[in-house]
Amino acid sequence: MRNPCLDLHSTIQEHFEFLLSERGYVAVSEDAGGGNGCAIVMEGNSIRVKFYTAQDEPLNVLVGDASAPLGWAEDVNGVKKWHYLTGIAGYLEGDLAIGERVAQMSREEWSRERRNEPKRLSSLLRGHIVEIERLFSDGEFDLIRDDYDHYRQAADVRTRAALEAKAGRR
Repeated sequence: MRNPCLDLHSTIQEHFEFLLSERGYVAVSEDAGGGNGCAIVMEGNSIRVKFYTAQDEPLNVLVGDASAPLGWAEDVNGVKKWHYLTGIAGYLEGDLAIGERVAQMSREEWSRERRNEPKRLSSLLRGHIVEIERLFSDGEFDLIRDDYDHYRQAADVRTRAALEAKAGRR
């Protein structure tokens, strides 16, 4: 059986090489998840970046502080430590419509976008890496956690409304 981490390593090398060469990140954890996916955690500049693939999910990128757990877990003592890159970037940009745009895509558009996800996520991380490193180092995220949670709630409301409208419920 093929190790699912081989493809993820290739994706990281191809699309996120700047973390290694320009920012000094190193891989600190790899978990093949029982063969159904792979989680690789990289660390650098006082933060961690988690890349994972799972069955039917090509790529996800999460960011967290240096206490974010290695492997698949997302919280420590009930406190969420990993946050999706798209949500953090949306917060930094003040963009509430990220999920809304995805909800409005046709199945074909969504499939096409998922194939381009590594390139899109790489560009998003490259464009915000300095802000993200600042946000997640030295406990800075804890200072804005409530504001971020309010942002996520508002974005989720917009996404749900778009999904309901697409389903003809509104």
